[in-house]
Amino acid sequence: MDHNDSKKRERSPNFPFIGLAAAIQRARDFYDQEKRGSAAVSVIATHWGYSPKSSGLIQTVAALKSYGLMEDEGRGEARRLRLTERALRILLDNRTDS
Repeated sequence: MDHNDSKKRERSPNFPFIGLAAAIQRARDFYDQEKRGSAAVSVIATHWGYSPKSSGLIQTVAALKSYGLMEDEGRGEARRLRLTERALRILLDNRTDS
């Protein structure tokens, strides 16, 4: 038996589709349209210039969720997304050194 067969293969860590700066810009784009409200994924797609079924849209939403900038409301056809309190604190902090 080969020694490599007995070792569990390690996965590389997951990482977000976009970087934090880009995620914050996407959150800002969402805020400019929806403020503190929520929106359907298809509406968010138009805010960000994606088609509603694009993988880029799905991956961007997942990245914002992984950074703690967006959260889900509802499921399936009723699924909507909104900015988290963390995202709002970042976007609304007008200090020059923030």
